[in-house]
Amino acid sequence: MNKFKELSEQREQKLLKIIKKKEEELKKAPKGTLWVSKYGKGYQYFYHTDNSKKKRTYLKKSEEKLINALAVKEYNHKVLECARKEYALLKKLNKIYENNTMENVYEKMSMGKRCLIDPIWLPDDLYIENWNSYHYEGLKFKEDAPEYYSDKGERMRSKSEIIIANILNKNGIPYRYECPIKLKSGEVYYPDFTVLNIKERKEMYWEHLGLMDDYDYRERNLAKILKYEANGLFMGDKLLLTFETSTQPLSTVTIERVVNKYLR
Repeated sequence: MNKFKELSEQREQKLLKIIKKKEEELKKAPKGTLWVSKYGKGYQYFYHTDNSKKKRTYLKKSEEKLINALAVKEYNHKVLECARKEYALLKKLNKIYENNTMENVYEKMSMGKRCLIDPIWLPDDLYIENWNSYHYEGLKFKEDAPEYYSDKGERMRSKSEIIIANILNKNGIPYRYECPIKLKSGEVYYPDFTVLNIKERKEMYWEHLGLMDDYDYRERNLAKILKYEANGLFMGDKLLLTFETSTQPLSTVTIERVVNKYLR
């Protein structure tokens, strides 16, 4: 789903909730309207009970509850009016947008014509297919390294990486394992996973730090994280991190949270 359409639909749902809430609140509001006059350093409040606003009743301080209720009524009425107008426009826009965007022009063309075109926007399935077809050479394994394999048959270095890979695969998140990336500094790094946020067509890098109770390991990986940030890859933006120690292993719940927060 296009990001704009998703945000537009979220806004539409928010407006609908506001409309229903304000309609209910206005049913309980007092009749009439509030009129305010500047008086010295303060204000005087008057109560209109008809539409002409010619007849005004002065409201005393002891009638503060009514004064506040009338002010809130006016506010709710104006909010409701604006929300209804915006909601109607968004409903109309989303209906038009649903099948009439430049992104889905390519999908509506025949296969015989598609092969002649270099589209500005590929459908998700074709985009993912192209992304997955990227060829690269990852880091080599030492001869005595233990062998762990993901559900897709990929060899990985740890059981925790297998868990991450399998959850990514289960959730339909495209990934590359230890795909080299060249930083702005010219250095080449091999993040554990390069993952794709399909909605935003955005690549992110996921590092799992699995030996955090080892001092030297922590120092090396802190230097790596600082190097990533120095090259514009910041945590929560382009860089994802998970951690574990011998007493606090990586949880599948943690992995799912990362997936749902950053990759959906």
